[in-house]
Amino acid sequence: MTAQIRNLEEARRAIDSHVHLVLELFGRASGIDFGLNRASLRWLDDLIELQRAAPGFDPEPVVESLTSLIGSFLGACIVADTKGDWHINEKGSLGVRLPNGVFVNPFQQTKEAIRRGVESGATISRFHQAAVGRVAIGGEE
Repeated sequence: MTAQIRNLEEARRAIDSHVHLVLELFGRASGIDFGLNRASLRWLDDLIELQRAAPGFDPEPVVESLTSLIGSFLGACIVADTKGDWHINEKGSLGVRLPNGVFVNPFQQTKEAIRRGVESGATISRFHQAAVGRVAIGGEE
């Protein structure tokens, strides 16, 4: 999902599949009302941090697969809360175009969260909050 995308409908099918998989895999394990909501994003932040804290953790072998799964879920949460839509920008990157025209890339943010973690401020829940806030105040990038 992080490579250049040319077919938006194909990308949407993959995103839907990834979101469904995240709901199935983590929904039962979370012990919360897991869905397209902030509590689930915070739970995923904690899961990422648990993975990062494991002895000898190397993010690179898992970054692409986790980025596709969690990035799709993060983007779906942003779409649900902002009424934005999936979009391919002029550079060929897949992300969410917010109603005010701002383009956000949940996949890039997910990579940063996996690589750098909470201590760097790179969390998916903060990114979601910022995207929703941009719509609320009509901000531009």
